[in-house]
Amino acid sequence: MQRSRMVVLALCIVLASCSRARREPVAEYAPTKDASPVKEAAPKLDYRVPRPASTDDLVSVAIEKTWDAVDFYEDEATLQRTLAPATPGQRAVLAARWYEAEVSNGGHDQYFFNSTGMLWEEALAGLALLGAEQHRALLERAIALFPDQRPSKDRFERQTQLEQVDSELLGKLDDELYALDSLELHMLRYIEAHPDQFFR
Repeated sequence: MQRSRMVVLALCIVLASCSRARREPVAEYAPTKDASPVKEAAPKLDYRVPRPASTDDLVSVAIEKTWDAVDFYEDEATLQRTLAPATPGQRAVLAARWYEAEVSNGGHDQYFFNSTGMLWEEALAGLALLGAEQHRALLERAIALFPDQRPSKDRFERQTQLEQVDSELLGKLDDELYALDSLELHMLRYIEAHPDQFFR
């Protein structure tokens, strides 16, 4: 009996010491400033390209990455997200180039009907930056024909708005644009004056 009491007592002592050991605080790992894991930032997008040896088709080369990256087919949030890495010059040339290309191909009606019409605000700002005031004035007059003088950023809403726009007046603006010098000259001058916005 005594022996069994001693076994029980010994067992209690062992259990008590085990439970005390478990309760004692254990030093936790506290990383020092030097040991903290470093989060690498996502690389910053840069739409600039190496400067070409030739000036042939300089405008296309200067905005090649911007042209490929900017998405105006989805919604305004996608447009703004993909435009964010572009420099002011890249934005201006891209928007002005799409404006001139669409209007030259099918008039202001085509520009606003297609997805590119979402770029109208960027085109206005871009034409001003490029010093193409006559082109900008024409685009402003086209915009003024829309309900509330504000084309929708949503393509299908903009197409519905176009049904309320006087197509004859838009056609006259097309003719006025065709009579102006190409925007290419404005773009080239800007690119040559601000190469750091296009080339790295």
